[in-house]
Amino acid sequence: DLSALQCEVCVLVFSVTDRRSFHRTAQLRLLLRETQPQTPIILVGNKSDLVRSREVSSQEAVTSAALFQCLYLEISASLDHRTPELLECAVRLARGLPPWPPGASAEDMVGGGQRESITSRAKRFLSNLVPRYPRDREREGGRFFRQKSRSCHDLGAL
Repeated sequence: DLSALQCEVCVLVFSVTDRRSFHRTAQLRLLLRETQPQTPIILVGNKSDLVRSREVSSQEAVTSAALFQCLYLEISASLDHRTPELLECAVRLARGLPPWPPGASAEDMVGGGQRESITSRAKRFLSNLVPRYPRDREREGGRFFRQKSRSCHDLGAL
């Protein structure tokens, strides 16, 4: 019974890997719209990092959110991906402000914009992980030259 519930913002979270949880949020949205038609609802798709196990597409969730006049965000709570945006959006709505900060769009927040591929993200991650050496120091006398790591340079003494 949601009639006694009073809230400024309602955040409904479902798992993108579980279609039943998605359908349950649809039922809750219907109840909320009947009892509190003016309360902003944020529909949140969690576990966005589990792409291979996904049962609910982003497009399906966006369409469903639009049907109920809700905002939609995808997050990964385990990776802490976009959770700050969710909290900021909820606070902004509770204060009566627009959900997105000035200059940001819904596509930026939902993730519908241009995405970086997994390959380029992995390359960027590895390039930041492995130090780069100047070209002129890479080869000395035909042998590959690398600087020793500062954290492990004296492990041979153990």
